[in-house]
Amino acid sequence: MGAALLLAFAAAERRTTDPLLPPGFLAGRRRATTLAAVMATTAGTALTFLLLSLYLQQVCGWGVPATSAAFLPYAAVLLLAGRLAAPLAARYGAAAVTAGGLAVAAAGLSLLAGLTPATPYVTGLLPAGAGAGAGPAFAGAAVLATHGVPPDRTGLAAGVLNTAVELGPTTGVAP
Repeated sequence: MGAALLLAFAAAERRTTDPLLPPGFLAGRRRATTLAAVMATTAGTALTFLLLSLYLQQVCGWGVPATSAAFLPYAAVLLLAGRLAAPLAARYGAAAVTAGGLAVAAAGLSLLAGLTPATPYVTGLLPAGAGAGAGPAFAGAAVLATHGVPPDRTGLAAGVLNTAVELGPTTGVAP
């Protein structure tokens, strides 16, 4: 059903003189790659939060407050890494920061693959590694998504970026 609605939207956009989302707007390789990176990052983050929440509560027997508190380091590292991304992007470029962030996030997520019920939180579960990558990935992607966009289209670029942020978790967690 969603695919049919997307196709209907695309067909309607092609027929109008002033489309909400011009057909060629997403055609650029840089923008398409950036949006895919944002979707992958948000999908991975949402899926990690969901699965780790279930793991901590159902396998490890943690309560809701303890499970919630377990994600505070991730949030702190995500915010800090995002703030540190700006100087890195100025020095190395937004594409390099985004790619590096995705690599660090993937490495952090891969460490979670070996979880067992005996895995200690501090050494095996602390999800801060993925946050250290997600922050720069988001920050670099925001720059890339709006780079080179004419001033009258920056709102469109930001809206498309935010849509990718919302679609990532939806597609990452949906069956």
